[in-house]
Amino acid sequence: MRHLAAVAGLAFGILFVPALITATPTGCATLKPVTDTISAFDVQKYAQNALLTVGVLESISRTIDLSPEKRKLADTLFARAKVAIDAATKACEGVTELSRAQVDQAFSDFKGLYNDAMALLGPYGVHRVPREGRAGAAPGGGFSVADPLVFGS
Repeated sequence: MRHLAAVAGLAFGILFVPALITATPTGCATLKPVTDTISAFDVQKYAQNALLTVGVLESISRTIDLSPEKRKLADTLFARAKVAIDAATKACEGVTELSRAQVDQAFSDFKGLYNDAMALLGPYGVHRVPREGRAGAAPGGGFSVADPLVFGS
């Protein structure tokens, strides 16, 4: 009887211990699977970052001497961008994970309005930089504004 228990214990060790060793992650990078899904938390981060970016553009626009027509257009673009962000957030409510395509679709109106605002402010020294770039004062004058997170990297 003892012999059978020892053999069973040995079989357990041979069968399961190597499986535990190979399943042990070797680093933090192995803990997160590579997927093309975006969590609801990330969608909220995108929305908050987009609102922050619109606020930055609004502040910058106040330092620029825009004509009354362009001021009205800028204010309209900023207001519509905020509404588009809210609509994108509402469109994603109740879903725990979304695909990149779903997020892009939800934020498509915002992206278009952001592009329009950057085109309007560009001639006044407002420059767009990729997410990896540094926002702030642009070399030679003007402002550099990093693209919102929703644009991806």
